[in-house]
Amino acid sequence: MRNLILIMILFLGPQFTIEAQDCNPYFPLNEGISYEINQYDKKKKLSSTTAFEVLEVRTQDGAVHADIQTHIKDGKGKSLSNSDYTVSCEDGVYKIDISKMIPQASMEAYRDMDVEVSGDALAFPQELVVGASLPDGKTEMAISSGGVKIMKMNIAITNRQVLSKESVSTPAGTFEAYKISYDVEMKTIMSMKTTSIVWVAEKVGMVRSEDYNKKGKLVGYSELAKIEGN
Repeated sequence: MRNLILIMILFLGPQFTIEAQDCNPYFPLNEGISYEINQYDKKKKLSSTTAFEVLEVRTQDGAVHADIQTHIKDGKGKSLSNSDYTVSCEDGVYKIDISKMIPQASMEAYRDMDVEVSGDALAFPQELVVGASLPDGKTEMAISSGGVKIMKMNIAITNRQVLSKESVSTPAGTFEAYKISYDVEMKTIMSMKTTSIVWVAEKVGMVRSEDYNKKGKLVGYSELAKIEGN
């Protein structure tokens, strides 16, 4: 589940608005680019690695579409899942269908059911300013069978603040990145609240993130392990 949330946070929800002509000032969409993000637990033990690759970028009817592939491995290098999805950008709006990003293995139990994903757009401006507040957003995933809803997941992202700009070093290099904090509340059968901090570098994307529980204790973190083709 943490891998799914990580992917969702990387792209900031089912769709977000970027006030820019190129649509990707902070998130790379160059054909052939690939990068890996390692996820660690609170004891600094590698728990999983998520690899992303932009397979194809094309323009159709005035919109830019990019096909992206992900591959998730556990901490020992064993393959867990693969998924493919497409993102699009038109008139400054960057969109992604989260339902296409959920690993097939995770959804196998629901293969004969209907999955519906909806949500608000999250704004991500072209120029980040330290001290600025960014709009909230939410995502809802509902699974139903025969018209009967059997599971619903709500993820709300609130209190987004640009805290600072600082140098961040990872195995992939050193980056000048904006530090952004936000609260995440996920509701299914139970409710879980966390606070996250993410460092975002221009034309690279997320280079590091940290997740804290409601008591403020670190529960895990992620960092960019490598990036190629940018």
